[in-house]
Amino acid sequence: MNDAFHPIIVAADFQLVQKPFYIERVWKPARAANKNLPSSVAWLNALELVYSYHGKLRHLDGSEYDVPEIDAIFVDGENRWMRNFLEADATGAAPRRFSRQFERLRLIELYCRLIERGEWWNGPIPA
Repeated sequence: MNDAFHPIIVAADFQLVQKPFYIERVWKPARAANKNLPSSVAWLNALELVYSYHGKLRHLDGSEYDVPEIDAIFVDGENRWMRNFLEADATGAAPRRFSRQFERLRLIELYCRLIERGEWWNGPIPA
């Protein structure tokens, strides 16, 4: 059995502000995941998956990422923010608006990556 530690790198703020990263690694995967979630409120429960990886999550510098309390990050119990976040612009190919709620975006990106690609896939990290 391979007990080697394989960290899961969380998205950094500088990545989350890059429009290509935001669209391809956060917004589009979230829209795809949303098809399997019955409501915006269901996202709050789904994001709890991230807690299962406590101790494996790391920032780019190698320091441990402490998963914040979801209720503290998504303070609206109806999660209206998620509905707004998922809206597309007139082309349907990009978000209607870009959020700078980094902790929310980080949790969404991480959740989508874990359900889509598996826990160890970190993908390319832009310079």
